[in-house]
Amino acid sequence: MIEHIVTILKLIVAALPFIVLCLGSRKINLQKIERSKQFPMPAVALVYNIIIVCLLHRINEWLLGLFAHIPVWIARLADVSWIPNVLDNAFLKAAEWIQKLFTSLNLNLWVFFAANALIILVYLFLKRIIIKDINFLLFVLNY
Repeated sequence: MIEHIVTILKLIVAALPFIVLCLGSRKINLQKIERSKQFPMPAVALVYNIIIVCLLHRINEWLLGLFAHIPVWIARLADVSWIPNVLDNAFLKAAEWIQKLFTSLNLNLWVFFAANALIILVYLFLKRIIIKDINFLLFVLNY
């Protein structure tokens, strides 16, 4: 029973960044009065999704590689000459702890959630740029 509750809580926590980013998407939209100026966004979203589906495996592999290198990068901080020797051991212990944490987690599952958040974050970034460009273009054209 407890294991099921913990699993549900883990999934809720993992989905929170995705949910927050989806809600944040509303902040990027133009005011309701001007929302018709976002007319190209459905086509942009369609093209973006097609590209993402084609690149999804590479995104997941990149994230898995990133997670695998985090402990290595932290351990390398112990070798930096200007960092006090007292911190060398702290960096090595932190790297070891993170390595154990990543080993104990099913990263293939968690990469799914990280990839979703990354995909939405990039889309929101592009959407903001495109909406500003469209708005500027329509302003220049006096629409």
